[in-house]
Amino acid sequence: MTDANTIREAVRSTYKARVRGDLEGTVALFADDAVFDFNGEGVGLPNMGTAVRGKPAIRLLMTEFIDAFRMSDWQEVSLVVEGDKAALHWRGTVTFTQNGRSEKFDVFDLLTFRDGKIVYFRQSTDTAKIREMLGT
Repeated sequence: MTDANTIREAVRSTYKARVRGDLEGTVALFADDAVFDFNGEGVGLPNMGTAVRGKPAIRLLMTEFIDAFRMSDWQEVSLVVEGDKAALHWRGTVTFTQNGRSEKFDVFDLLTFRDGKIVYFRQSTDTAKIREMLGT
């Protein structure tokens, strides 16, 4: 089992990289067999409602996310670690690069770790607000 401090640092370093737009830093701590699941079915974008499996597929998805969604004003609201699981509540401004629209989001992530690597990552936020930002 991964200790709580290692999990906290892994979550924080992954988000620091994501906010910078650093693809390799964003995917560095995903296990080869990891699953990323964005709870965004119905927002009108592919892979926002279907689990993506495996580090190569997650790398491709994160490339798309980094290109399409810029993050700023990111702040950790709460990070709880229990055993090999973490729950993160964060807040930030997200800009859709295709139309320049920005929205402030509250996001909730549930992560599971194995041997210091992320094996499961589920992200949930306001899908109606995403649709509004996308203009769909």
